[in-house]
Amino acid sequence: MNNLASSLVKIAALAGGAVLGAVLEYVIEKRLSERMETISEHDRTRYERGLAPISVQEQPQSEKQ
Repeated sequence: MNNLASSLVKIAALAGGAVLGAVLEYVIEKRLSERMETISEHDRTRYERGLAPISVQEQPQSEKQ
């Protein structure tokens, strides 16, 4: 009986981890896609005004150190 209970606890832990991982993946994916949509909309409005999209510029070597 102890072996059966131990196996059920392990299965429950694995199932709970899978569900938690799926929920986290959904939340993170949703936030990233919302952020990308915001950036895309911002770039689209800049393009309509004739401005270039914002790009990340590298810092000069003197500022990196």
